[in-house]
Amino acid sequence: LNLILLEERSHAHNICALAIEMDIPNLPRLVQLFLYDKFLASDTHTSDDVPLSACPRFEGPIKVFNSAAATFFAPSDPSGIGGMCREYIRAAPSWRRGPP
Repeated sequence: LNLILLEERSHAHNICALAIEMDIPNLPRLVQLFLYDKFLASDTHTSDDVPLSACPRFEGPIKVFNSAAATFFAPSDPSGIGGMCREYIRAAPSWRRGPP
C-alpha cells in the first residue's frame, strides 16, 4: 500500500484545536477511546469497561490531509494491471457545513 499525501498547512495542529475547528467537541475523548481499544484492549477489557482516565491521551502534533491516493494489490479485482488498483480518497473541507 502506497499513499500519496498533501498536508493542509492552514488547519489545526493538535487534537483540541481540531475539535474546535471541526465543531466536534468530544473529539479528544473519541481519540482517547480509540487509542485504548487499539493498543491496550484485551479479550476481557475494552474502552467500554474502563474510566476515561485509564485511556491514553494524545497530545502530540497532528496533520490534516484533504486527499490521498492509495495504490494496492487486489488479486480479486481483475480490472487493474495484474490486480494493481489505485483509489483516490477525498474529503472536501466544505463537506460538513455544505458548500462555501
